[in-house]
Amino acid sequence: GTPMRDGYVFAGWNPEPADKVQASAIHTAVWKADVNGNGIPDEDEETYTVTYTDGVDGEEIFPDQVFDGLLVGLDVPAFEGTPMRDGYTFTGWSPEAGGTVSGDIVFTAQWKQDAPDDTSEGDTSEDSSSTPVSPESSEPSDPSDSSEPAASSGASESGTPSTGGGGIGAAALTLLCSAGILLQFIVRGRRKQAAQ
Repeated sequence: GTPMRDGYVFAGWNPEPADKVQASAIHTAVWKADVNGNGIPDEDEETYTVTYTDGVDGEEIFPDQVFDGLLVGLDVPAFEGTPMRDGYTFTGWSPEAGGTVSGDIVFTAQWKQDAPDDTSEGDTSEDSSSTPVSPESSEPSDPSDSSEPAASSGASESGTPSTGGGGIGAAALTLLCSAGILLQFIVRGRRKQAAQ
């Protein structure tokens, strides 16, 4: 049979056994790595390179990540970290990363530009150049208008309210004065009679 070992390929014996036994001998198995398990020693296989690049001309967003010495059938190494770019959102790789190695391949980052902030929308600040409209107000009186409001019928020119009973008061005063004079004549007449 053939010696078997996981992850390795049997590459023979050391020393090679002779066709005929000539003396006691120890023959040690020789193993060669076979990481991809295809039965071919890795050292005898062609290797390939996987590269991740930012895909931006004239600017380095991130250094290229290069994985070389990869064997056919191995898993494609993942990008280490998260691609970042100011003003853009990372949307994936082209071609899509993943799968197994089948040859040299370059994965290019894909970017989507972020929408700019539109500060003009929803701006409720007042325009300092605009003139506010005030509610309609009554017109001021014309200073050249010399007309004055008519005086109240209840007030005299002196500003003292008239009572409407001035005539009655004067008549009563006259009557009292006349009665006083008449009373004086009567008193004097009686005094003269008493003196005689």
